[in-house]
Amino acid sequence: MNSRVRMIVRNLKVLILGVAVLASGAVLQTPAYAQKPSGAAKLLWLAEVNSKQAAKLVEKKTGGKVLSVIETDRKGEAGYQVKVLLPEGRIRKLFVNKNSGAVSG
Repeated sequence: MNSRVRMIVRNLKVLILGVAVLASGAVLQTPAYAQKPSGAAKLLWLAEVNSKQAAKLVEKKTGGKVLSVIETDRKGEAGYQVKVLLPEGRIRKLFVNKNSGAVSG
C-alpha cells in the first residue's frame, strides 16, 4: 500500500506542475517565427496578391481612393496597375507586384 500512495503522490505532483506550466502560458505561446502576420503584412505573406489586395495595399500606402485595378506585366513581372486618386486631388498609376506585394511608381 505504501508504494501505491507514493505513486499517487508522484502523479499528483506531475499533474500540479503541468497545470502550473499551462497556466503560465509558456507551452501555449507560438514562437515568433511560426506566427502568421496580420494586417498589411498578411497580404505580403500570402502566395499571390489578388486585385482586391493590391487595391488595399495602394490605399494604405497613399491614403487615396482606388479608381481602377488592371492585371498587367511590367518588365517581365506579373502584377496590377492601380489607378488611385490621391488626397491632394492628383491621379497616379502605381504597380503592385503579384508575387511580392511590393508597390512601386
